[in-house]
Amino acid sequence: NPVMSADERRGYTEDGTTPTDLLPHIENLQWAEGLILVYPTWWYSQPAILKGWIDRVWRPGITFTLPTPTEPLRGALSNVRLIGVITTFGSPWWFWTFLMGAPGRKIILRGMRYCTAPRTKTFWLGLHDMDDQTDLTRRRYLERVKARIARIPL
Repeated sequence: NPVMSADERRGYTEDGTTPTDLLPHIENLQWAEGLILVYPTWWYSQPAILKGWIDRVWRPGITFTLPTPTEPLRGALSNVRLIGVITTFGSPWWFWTFLMGAPGRKIILRGMRYCTAPRTKTFWLGLHDMDDQTDLTRRRYLERVKARIARIPL
């Protein structure tokens, strides 16, 4: 369920109770060495169900510590050393990047990455203007995706 309830939001602290439906997601996140997110980009960002997962699972005390007057915000997922995104866009690259400022990319490669190991590697593979691409262009994109995934150390 991607919807954070009012009670859950009120308990969104390092000391708050974690809803039981999130425990399997958190356990998986705490042992994972990398995350590869595959989704279509909608309205310049992640689909609502993925954004809801991020909002609910990437919690204080789980993925980061909240800042205090003497301590800065710190990431808590030192086990994660790779974050990758494979996505498609309906818009052309110049519109998404230059006009909109790539908000979906910033959420993951800046915001979420901050919660992981200090030298976390990242990659971003996006196919822009999806509706106007040829079969050849789409095949080439899939070959790029396969080649990048093949380079991930096991």
